[in-house]
This record gives sequence, C-alpha cells and structure tokens, in this order.
Amino acid sequence: MKNGINLIPDEIKRARLIKKVRGGLIAIGVIYVAILGLVFAGQRMEIKSKNADLLNIEAKRDALLSSGARQAGLARKLADIRRAEAELTKRLNATAGLSGKKIAWAYVLKRLSTEMPEGVWLRGISTSEAGSALKRVRLTGSATSNRPVAEFISALENSGLFMDLSLTYTQKREHPSGSVYDFELYMDLKKTEETVHDW
Repeated sequence: MKNGINLIPDEIKRARLIKKVRGGLIAIGVIYVAILGLVFAGQRMEIKSKNADLLNIEAKRDALLSSGARQAGLARKLADIRRAEAELTKRLNATAGLSGKKIAWAYVLKRLSTEMPEGVWLRGISTSEAGSALKRVRLTGSATSNRPVAEFISALENSGLFMDLSLTYTQKREHPSGSVYDFELYMDLKKTEETVHDW
C-alpha cells in the first residue's frame, strides 16, 4: 500500500509550522508573565507583612527608650533628694551639737600634756565628728624613738578620756639633731563630765 501524496506546498507548510510555534511561544509567554505576576504579588504581600513587623518593633523600641529616659530622670531626682536629705541631716546634727554642751578643751589638752612621756612632742591636733563619741581626735607628733610612742598610746588608753585608739603610722626620719620618729594617731574623745560642760 502506498502512502498518500501530500500536495500542500512547502511555503504553506512552513507558514503553518511558524504559526504553531508562534502560538506556543505566546502561550508560554502568557504563562510566564502570569507566574511572574503571582510571584510579584506574593513578594509585595510579604514586604507589607515585614514592614508591619518592623513598625511594631520600632514602636516597642521607642516605648522602651521613652521608659528608660523616664526611669533615668526618676533616678536623678531620687539621687538629688537623697543628697538634699543628707545635707539636711548634716545641718541638723551640726545644730544639735551647738546646743547645750561644748568640749572642755582646756581640760583635755592639760590631760594630754600630763599623759605625754618624755621624748614625745605634738606637732598638730584636729577633730571631726565621730558618731556616738564626742569627737574624733587626730594627733600628729614626733618622738626620739618608737618606745615613747608606745608609752604615750598606753597612757592615753588608760586615761579614761579616749577610746578606739589607732596608730596610723610611725616613720623614721633623719634630723640634724639625730633620728626622729614621726607618728599619727586617731582616737575618740569620750563624753564625760570632765570633757563637756554647759554653755
């Protein structure tokens, strides 16, 4: 059996083939554009969602910063109040110390001179507030050796006028007349009938 003879000219065959190919390409292009449109729409929706999340995070950050600034301001105000309270307490204590009693320094200095052993001399005396004690006393002086310093400390401890004695330092130095031992001593002056009296 013989195959049929195709009498369609080659130009028409080529035109039909080109038409089919063109139709396929157009269909593929339409599908591709549709897919791109779907991807683009999905990406835009995701970007909107991320922008909403970002705005939410920024709002939370701003709220935290505002809260932190308020807390810092409150902390500063509290510190100012505490400083003012401490200053008022200090002034009240100073005012209370002025009323009624004063230290009998003549008696205290006389007792210091009688308790001082030979070979010790004082170079300075100063005082500061000492809580429950009457005054915190600082003595600076010099001695011919460490032994008279130890005797001086022992005499002060047994005098009944001072408590909480502490030797800050003793240091040897050379002097034209010989070796000298400088010392610094802190102690609390007790509140007794001899050390205080009325105005």
